[in-house]
Amino acid sequence: MVKLSDSEIYIMHVIWNKGKATSFDILEKVQKDKKLSENTVRTLLLRMVKKKAIRVCQKDNKTHTYEAIIDK
Repeated sequence: MVKLSDSEIYIMHVIWNKGKATSFDILEKVQKDKKLSENTVRTLLLRMVKKKAIRVCQKDNKTHTYEAIIDK
């Protein structure tokens, strides 16, 4: 079982609700609601990829699209 922090769980809900979400979609939602910095969100996304909670399903230059590996 993957252990996630509260902020990581919040990001998971953003991804689950969208199905797939770009890094910019996630940043926009999380910065508005949680007031986390861009660097913090990007670090959390990297950690979540390493934990195998999410994966990058598409890369376009600087934009990554993420999808959930784990279920709600």
